[in-house]
Amino acid sequence: MAMMRESVTSLKWYFIIIALISAYRNVFDLSQSQGNIIVVIFSFIGIGFSITWFYLGIQLKRLLAKSPKVIITILFSTIGYLGLVSLLELLGGSPAGLIKFFVGILITWYLLRNVKRLSLEQQLKNK
Repeated sequence: MAMMRESVTSLKWYFIIIALISAYRNVFDLSQSQGNIIVVIFSFIGIGFSITWFYLGIQLKRLLAKSPKVIITILFSTIGYLGLVSLLELLGGSPAGLIKFFVGILITWYLLRNVKRLSLEQQLKNK
C-alpha cells in the first residue's frame, strides 16, 4: 500500500488552515483573558505565529526553493512556543496543555518532515 505524499499545494493549505485555526484560538483566548497579562502576552505571540504560518503558506513554493531554513527555523520556534505554553498551562492546573503539546508536536513534526522532503525535491528540480 502506497503512502500519500504531500504536495506543495497541499502543504500550503495545511499551513494556511492551521494559521487560521490558531489565529481564531488566540483571539478567543485574548478576548477571555480578563486582563491576565500572561494570557495577553502569549495570545499576542500566538497571533504573531499565526500570521507567520499564514505567510509561510502563501509563500511556500518560493521559500522551499530559496529559503527552506527559514521555514525550518519557524517550525522549531513553534515547538519551543508550544512547550512553553503547555508548561504554563500545566502549572496553571490544566492537564489539557500536555495533550495540546503532543498534538502540536505531531503536526509540526509532520510539516517539518514534508518541508525537508519538498525543499530537496524543489532544489533538485531547479538544477
